[in-house]
Amino acid sequence: MLGSLNRGGMETLLLDVFKNARIAGYSFIGIHRKGGKYQSEFYDTRLMEQCSPRRGNYILSTIYQRINMRK
Repeated sequence: MLGSLNRGGMETLLLDVFKNARIAGYSFIGIHRKGGKYQSEFYDTRLMEQCSPRRGNYILSTIYQRINMRK
């Protein structure tokens, strides 16, 4: 879970992990609130979802949907 997708140490590290997730066989998704300079690169990995804090259970439903899509 990230606040924004701007350039920073944590975002750069996670972007590298996301880009290599399929090679390593990891199964995870990322959720963020705000966009940023890395937004398009994160979305290109197809592992990132945006969540508005006003949308209540959106995080849980997103995770549930993603898990069921992989089965």
